[in-house]
Amino acid sequence: MMMSIIYGLFSVLLTVRTNGFSMQGPAAGSTVAQLGGSVLLPCSVDRPLALEEVEVEWRRTDSETLVHLFQEGESRPESQPERYRERATFFNELIPKGNFSLLLTNVSTEDRGVYECVVHSNLESNRISVEIKDVERLVVTGSDQAISVHAGEEVIMNCIVDTHVPLNELQVEWLKTDQDIMVLLFSEGESRPESQHERYQARAQFFPEEIQKGNFSLKLRDVKTEDKGEYMCSVHSDSQSANTTARLLELGFSYLHLSVLVFSISAPFIALLSSVPALVWIIKKDGSKRALFLHGFHVIAPCIMNFCAFILWGMTEGFLAEAFTCSAINLLRILLLFKMAPYLQLIPDNLCIVMIKRKTMHFEVMVINTGICSVFLWEYLTNNSPVGWAKFQIGCGFGFTIILCVMAFISIGTTDAFSFEMLAVSIPVQVLSIAQMKGTIIIEYFVGNALTLFAMAALTFIKPCCMLFKKHLYTCLLVIIFISQITTVFRHLDVTQDKSKEGPGLISVTAYLYTLTAAAGFKHRSDLPAIPHTFLYMFGATGLTVVNSVAVAVELFQKAKTGHQTVEDLQIILLSFESVFVTGWLTLQLFAYCMKKKQKNPCGHWNIIQRGQSQSTASQSSKKPQNHCLHTIMEDHLIQEASVMKQSNSKHPLLLRESQKYQKKSYHI
Repeated sequence: MMMSIIYGLFSVLLTVRTNGFSMQGPAAGSTVAQLGGSVLLPCSVDRPLALEEVEVEWRRTDSETLVHLFQEGESRPESQPERYRERATFFNELIPKGNFSLLLTNVSTEDRGVYECVVHSNLESNRISVEIKDVERLVVTGSDQAISVHAGEEVIMNCIVDTHVPLNELQVEWLKTDQDIMVLLFSEGESRPESQHERYQARAQFFPEEIQKGNFSLKLRDVKTEDKGEYMCSVHSDSQSANTTARLLELGFSYLHLSVLVFSISAPFIALLSSVPALVWIIKKDGSKRALFLHGFHVIAPCIMNFCAFILWGMTEGFLAEAFTCSAINLLRILLLFKMAPYLQLIPDNLCIVMIKRKTMHFEVMVINTGICSVFLWEYLTNNSPVGWAKFQIGCGFGFTIILCVMAFISIGTTDAFSFEMLAVSIPVQVLSIAQMKGTIIIEYFVGNALTLFAMAALTFIKPCCMLFKKHLYTCLLVIIFISQITTVFRHLDVTQDKSKEGPGLISVTAYLYTLTAAAGFKHRSDLPAIPHTFLYMFGATGLTVVNSVAVAVELFQKAKTGHQTVEDLQIILLSFESVFVTGWLTLQLFAYCMKKKQKNPCGHWNIIQRGQSQSTASQSSKKPQNHCLHTIMEDHLIQEASVMKQSNSKHPLLLRESQKYQKKSYHI
């Protein structure tokens, strides 16, 4: 304000020549004032005059109203009308230099008009006019009181704009000042949702029908704990600006937040409480109905509670992809735990048990892939308006991913041999589809992913030939291509998703999908070492429940306290531990496979012992070990079956007699 006044005092002046002295005024003859602001009305003479002989009057020409008077060497405020008193003042320090400019403050619309400065001396009188052509008004008002609201509710922050400026020349910004985040923008006569920060997309909006009335109040739906803080409504025109602020106070927990806490606290409590008797019955190999009921309760109840907690978390604080993945992981863990359960062999086989053993990993990959594709596609179509060809390409990519997963799950018989390859191909197809949707495809990584896909497809076609002649060759080639595919996919994700909000979560999901796919490549084995098997199962049933519950509870309290999360995406925590769990199962499968290979020919050492002996002696001596091996294998097989029969309360007298018979005999070389 002071700079504009100083500029006015020293602006280019129009000179009116007279014989005695000259008067100086504004070059344009008119000026524009701001409503509620101040305006300078210039008036000066070219040489100092004797102040005792000078009289200066400022008047309105339309009403001859006296605005201010300088007389007998001093200003006369007592002569002013009430409406100009203390609003219209001279610059007393500049009067001795011949400057009689007038400063008019707190300008209103009634101040528009022509003002005349008349200077009288003993010799002559001169005058000059200044017009206040227009009064620009830009007044922004809001609410002085802070707003208190619970998370999950709706809040309105007021911003009323009073101005004569056309709407298409106004720019209205709602900013979260403590984080410098754009909440909402109005520019060039319309709202600009594309300029919003992603945190406020689809949640913050104006009242469209009220904008013409100057109402730019902000409606914020589904308030989150991170929304607390100070907000500013800033209004700009070509020549001026004004603002008002609103403040959201400390947010309390809504009933949804309290529900999240109840579920996240109850789940680990139930898991820990039921883990002790469940472990005892696993050690005892108890297959009774009571024991199986407890095992089911130990697995199902905590997983469903965590599932509900993450659904509610997504409704209050999380985002869609995070809510889907975290809730789906907890629900699908029920099937995963039943597949890995040490007591599964105590349950008689039926269609459900067979499907759990053979297709659990395939089903989980199918559900997660389908859900992630649906979430990304929905968000893309909601926030963008792609052309038909782009829609077709993205739809084909996601559709092909889902078809591959479904085929891998429902494949039986000969087609089941290709289920691993189908799952392995579906992951890079999904990653490339997401990259195309976000416009982050890099040609070199696209080519790398495409080459691994073609290599996997080509290897699938030659699989029957390889299995006939060189089974191990096919396995080696498959492992090499699979590892190459993982390397190119993660390199692509690391480069393209580096600064994306969904990047860390998408990388975690991809890592978990690859872990499940690797585990799906192994047939279900029951001959696992008992202690590691039991430890892994208890880690999944109890440990993962505790980790997930603690993660969501801590993040909820952290957001309520500071407005920020410790980890931006809970998928990072959950999927990391889930991947460790599945990797443990994969390790046990590999161990059991290697042990079976090692014990497949337990009597092969006899060929070495008998080396160097005569052929007849060697043939005679080799029969005994072979018979010994045959009887030993039969004995172990019968004893194992008899033990299973006995534990399941089945009666098989013949089998028991044969088992006892072989147990009493001993064979010697």
